[in-house]
Amino acid sequence: MSYTEALDPAIAHPIGGDPVGFDGPVAPVDPVADLVNLVVDRALACAEAVAASEPTTRAGWMHAVAEAIDAHLEDLMVTAQAETHLGLDRLRVQVLEELDGAAAVGRLEHRRSPG
Repeated sequence: MSYTEALDPAIAHPIGGDPVGFDGPVAPVDPVADLVNLVVDRALACAEAVAASEPTTRAGWMHAVAEAIDAHLEDLMVTAQAETHLGLDRLRVQVLEELDGAAAVGRLEHRRSPG
């Protein structure tokens, strides 16, 4: 390979050519899968602390997430519409139903907590 040949940065070999210095199969890099794995690993790392937290604390977190979603609802709708091709009205109803469900779970956890 000459220095003027283009390299595919995802798999470090010439585009349309064989991998540089490697005779076996090359696994393509998937940045989305890598990001998902990172997020899952971080979630697992804090799972015990979350499970040990008070129900009212978890309910507060759920309410904070719901408020953040509500604050950015229009931006989320634009993205969701582009990804799903569903109408904005239908998407808004689905999100609001989910927010109501999260709030209901928070209220249920609050009722279960001592005090």
